[in-house]
Amino acid sequence: MNFFTFIILVCLQTTISLCAPTNSRGIAGRTAQTGFSTHGLVERQFSTVGGGGFSGISKPNADDVQQAADNFAGDVATVSNSLNTLGITTDTAQRKKLAKAGFDAETDEDAQRAVLFAAGNNVVANQKIVVNTPIVLDGLQSIMENPSDANTAKQLQTMETARNANILPSITALTNSAFQATGVNAAAKNFQPTTGTQAITALLAFGGGQNGGNAQATKGGKRNNGNGKRNRQDDDTAQNTKGGKNSNAQATNGRNNANDQAGADNQTTQPGKNAGSQKTRNDEDN
Repeated sequence: MNFFTFIILVCLQTTISLCAPTNSRGIAGRTAQTGFSTHGLVERQFSTVGGGGFSGISKPNADDVQQAADNFAGDVATVSNSLNTLGITTDTAQRKKLAKAGFDAETDEDAQRAVLFAAGNNVVANQKIVVNTPIVLDGLQSIMENPSDANTAKQLQTMETARNANILPSITALTNSAFQATGVNAAAKNFQPTTGTQAITALLAFGGGQNGGNAQATKGGKRNNGNGKRNRQDDDTAQNTKGGKNSNAQATNGRNNANDQAGADNQTTQPGKNAGSQKTRNDEDN
């Protein structure tokens, strides 16, 4: 072997090493190539390269897939509960706790996604999950930092728009592909959309936010007090009016009684006069 042949062989070996598939230990942070979320959350044994297939020692088996599907469903339930409850609570401390629980579950979802994608290789479903998962994580993180009414409502709408239409149905599709590829005799669960946005919109519309209840109560109290004052005034006016009418009636009755008495006196006096006149005539006759 001459010198030039040796150099050529060394170059070929170097080229082969550089072009070899990336394994799971070197995949973290390479979002564009691996299909992992932009948060760099997962570095799994079952990894994907270039979004097109599995690279590693072995693919997940049926048990791995079934476990990942169960874990995924549990995480989805936790996130859905967080989003739905965020739509009906006004307590900021509870909002932070719900957002944290949802964030942790959404983070774990990415690990389950990697297993199912490695098994079933459903590129379309996987890509929808990868693209939209950071939206949910960012929204939950934002609520943890700012659990105000306005921000919670805004983030819920953004998260549910991405999750209900893209992530949830894609999880079902990704799981079914993994089941079929590994011989799992089961059908993936269909996940119900969350309704946190509708709930918090209605809540805030009726003044049920952080300050809405107190404001409503205060306004109601003022209105009630005002009504009470008006009612008391009306009652007094009515009483005075009734009293006035009664007084007038009594006065009128008094005048009538006086007139009646005067009439009686007149009648008494008249016979007296007649009696006097009668006596005078008798005297004259005598």
